[in-house]
Amino acid sequence: MIRLYLLIAKISVFKIHVSDLPIVSPRNAFCDPFAMTIEATIQVPCPYCKEPIIAGALKCRHCMSAIPEGAKPEPISPAVVDQVDTERDRRRPKGFRLLIACTVSALKKYFVFSGRASRSEFWLFMLGYLLIALATAALDSLLFPDSRLGLTNPVWNLFVTIPQISCGCRRLHDSGRSGAWLWILLTLIGVIPVIYWLTRPGDKGDNRFGPPPTL
Repeated sequence: MIRLYLLIAKISVFKIHVSDLPIVSPRNAFCDPFAMTIEATIQVPCPYCKEPIIAGALKCRHCMSAIPEGAKPEPISPAVVDQVDTERDRRRPKGFRLLIACTVSALKKYFVFSGRASRSEFWLFMLGYLLIALATAALDSLLFPDSRLGLTNPVWNLFVTIPQISCGCRRLHDSGRSGAWLWILLTLIGVIPVIYWLTRPGDKGDNRFGPPPTL
């Protein structure tokens, strides 16, 4: 009884509308005791008057309209997603600068296996790696003409091994796949599906691995 009186007192003092209370089933509340607290902090527009109300509210406190299923965030329209993609493409570097940006970005994220990487970021990084590998091989032929292995080319190939794996994981994340699929590269037949997945376009908008890549 004391807890009930305290709850009524809080509602009176802070003027919390009962209609603004979110929908939380007993099962969800038992599984996640913080579900109501987190849900109540999300503001969404009323589907009728567009005024801000608490997510899950059964009734708008502004226009007093009933919301049978509870207030929910409005889905982002495809036009808005396309507009965001167009703006991101406009800000991307072009040509040779994009090649340098993708290579530098992959090297900066040396041990970053989370997040996403676009097709251009991955494949331009691989192109940058190949160009530098050719340059180091030519340099080794000049500096070490009597050596078959050289020095700079093996060091470069060893240096980019981890960035290639991490960028490959992020590339798979971009299309909604787990980076663990790279393990099948250890089998000969696994090379074909991995290369196919690395060439597929990424998901539009956010997915379970994070927001879209910037490059």
